[in-house]
Amino acid sequence: MSAKSRAMLTDMKKCQNNFSDALESLECQQKSRKARPGKGKDIKELFNNVWVNATVTNQLVLAKIFGYPHWPARIFLAKDSAIESSLKNAGLSIISFIGEPHLHVINNEENLKSFSIEALDAVDLTGCDPDTEKKFLQCATISKLLFKRYGNIPQGKVN
Repeated sequence: MSAKSRAMLTDMKKCQNNFSDALESLECQQKSRKARPGKGKDIKELFNNVWVNATVTNQLVLAKIFGYPHWPARIFLAKDSAIESSLKNAGLSIISFIGEPHLHVINNEENLKSFSIEALDAVDLTGCDPDTEKKFLQCATISKLLFKRYGNIPQGKVN
């Protein structure tokens, strides 16, 4: 196995562990209203850059993470029904930002908006550095093409 392959597998395992830790912490919070002790990481940090066996949908959304404007993303569904059910009950969705290979788990109510061309064109890029603006415009172009090609077929209620 090449060094590059080993590094990718190691990264995937770390991302899978992040997801498992965050899901376990979330389930503990729902049962006892307390985070699972001893992990030392914020659940939001654990849900950033995760790996879970999931299927991409054609549902586009605008998703927000700290430090960036709402960004076009696609919804993913966990293939494991227990995981999907846990996420749904917690009001969370798995997404991947357009132009990025990583998966994230996002709070539906706080960080997801329905996708439309109008909403995409209205995203405020004030305060973004030129590189972020350039990447956003590239991703906006790709997401508009996806929207025109597939429409926005919801797989379930986001908001």
